[in-house]
Amino acid sequence: MKELRNELELEILSVMITDCDSVQVICQRVKGEDFSKDNRELFLKIVELSHLKDAMGLVLALSKSSIDGWSIGELSKLQTKGNEFCLERLYINNVFEQFQDLVIASKLDALCSKTIKKLGTDTNGLDKAIELK
Repeated sequence: MKELRNELELEILSVMITDCDSVQVICQRVKGEDFSKDNRELFLKIVELSHLKDAMGLVLALSKSSIDGWSIGELSKLQTKGNEFCLERLYINNVFEQFQDLVIASKLDALCSKTIKKLGTDTNGLDKAIELK
C-alpha cells in the first residue's frame, strides 16, 4: 500500500512540476496533508511557487529551497517523469480516486491501530470492538 501511494504521489507531483497551470486544478482534488511526510513539503512548495508558470524556473526555485530529500537531480528526474504524464492522464487513470482511497485507508489503519492498543488494557474490549465496527 505504501509503495502504491508513493507512486501515485510522484505521478501527481510530476504533473505539477511540469505543468504549472495544473497546480490549481490538482489542489482542488488533493491537499498537502494527504501526502506522506516525504513528499508533503515538496507539494506545498510547488503550490507556493506555481505562480512562476515556467517548469525550468520552478525546478530551479525548488532546488534553491533545500527541500529535504529533493536535490536538483531528484527534481530533474521528477520533471522527466512528468513528461510521461499530464493532468488528463491522471483523470483517465483514476489517479486521484486511487490516491484518496489510499489516504482514507491509511487514516483508518492508524485509527484502528490506536483503538486496538487501547483494547489491550480495556476490560470492555468486546464492547469497544463492536463500537468500532
